[in-house]
Amino acid sequence: MNEVYKVGDKCIVQEITLLNREEKTWSLSQFEGKICVINFWATFCKPCLEEIPFFEQTYNFYNGDVEVFAIDAAGSPEEEISDYASTRWPDYNIKFGLDDEKLQYYERLGGKGILPMTV
Repeated sequence: MNEVYKVGDKCIVQEITLLNREEKTWSLSQFEGKICVINFWATFCKPCLEEIPFFEQTYNFYNGDVEVFAIDAAGSPEEEISDYASTRWPDYNIKFGLDDEKLQYYERLGGKGILPMTV
């Protein structure tokens, strides 16, 4: 059974591969203790693509005091997500990443197959 999280609750941390523009990876646990917005999305999800600019605006509004993560929840290959994000949003501060093949983080945070989902 999934737990219910409220605004301000400490979210469970899981190792997630985050991709940056230099093709290096980060761990989500590196940002523990910071305010984080985690968005689960997919390249085929039109509402997902429409809301990504909103998350960049959120990052800018808070002057980088809020970290924004866009995690692929469709099991796409790393190269596909990296290429897609760097082509479509080359100057964004959002950190794009991948869930594992079984989408465990998405499901642990309450995902039920509907995208987009933000926690």
